[in-house]
Amino acid sequence: MADILPTVLQTMLISTTQDQPVQKVLLVTYFRGGSTFLAELFNQNSDAFYWYEPYADLYDHATETEGLPNDPTGGELFDGSNNTLRNLRLKRYNQSFYNLTKNILDCNFKDIDVGTLKHNFITSWTHSNSFLSYRQCMATNKERVDICLGAVQKKCELAKHRVIKTIRTPLEYTQGYLDSIPDLKIIHSVRDPRGILHSRRQVGVVRAYTEKFSQKLCTRMVVDWRLAQEMNRNQPKRVMVARYEDLVRDFEREYSRVYAFVGAEAKVEIMQWFLKNMHGTFDGDWGTSRNSDYVANRWKTEIDGETLGLLTERCGEAIRLLRYSMTEDRTVV
Repeated sequence: MADILPTVLQTMLISTTQDQPVQKVLLVTYFRGGSTFLAELFNQNSDAFYWYEPYADLYDHATETEGLPNDPTGGELFDGSNNTLRNLRLKRYNQSFYNLTKNILDCNFKDIDVGTLKHNFITSWTHSNSFLSYRQCMATNKERVDICLGAVQKKCELAKHRVIKTIRTPLEYTQGYLDSIPDLKIIHSVRDPRGILHSRRQVGVVRAYTEKFSQKLCTRMVVDWRLAQEMNRNQPKRVMVARYEDLVRDFEREYSRVYAFVGAEAKVEIMQWFLKNMHGTFDGDWGTSRNSDYVANRWKTEIDGETLGLLTERCGEAIRLLRYSMTEDRTVV
């Protein structure tokens, strides 16, 4: 792993006084789970600091050290065969993930590993508006993180909401976060697993709907759903489940529900951004400007009937728990 930032940065990053409490949010989701639009509720908010997938470097290191494949879906820290984290050795990474989470939410960038700050998720392929100036700076100062980090630090400190989105952090990791970070709220973002599986195949992550492929995702979703219910019982009003399809079907209602949960103020510019981007023409599997109704439901007509029946059977428990229909509705809303 890379070294911690040099001492010189510690003198550069000066904290500012907050006039009001900051709301901290962790958005836990799945690869191709439709969470991009949900995350944009914060990414398009000028009062928010938003960091997409800061755990990529930690995840890469964990899978490499343990001799596991670097699964782009972020699922290698979870073993669907025994419904728990892959093994006790990987449990030790929980502390590393927690430390990074707390450092980000506290804007304590001086203690964040340089490998995280240089990872291409941030320097080359970020979805975060909060890192635009940082990315531009790093393009010409690749070895001088300390020079580029000042603007990000200031943005974080001034933000009313500090938000992290991840597909690489198992929900199981976050159970203890609520106790140690009292102002943290967790959003568990989900999608019909058949839609996730279809989308993963569309972008080339897998070539076929194998039983292993579907079972791994659906088992994880069942475990995560039960954990979310347990966490919410133990810490009322600290965890919510948000479905991608609900945001697409009734954006205003879901927008209001999410913002009420985190204590954010609704903004006209966010509504305008969504109205523009949710009903545009389809621009590919990785874009955000597209017809969201079509994207959310295309799996219903693009998966053949026999395969859809198999996926429904294999993922039945997840489908029922997350309140999706077990019937093979072949219509696109």
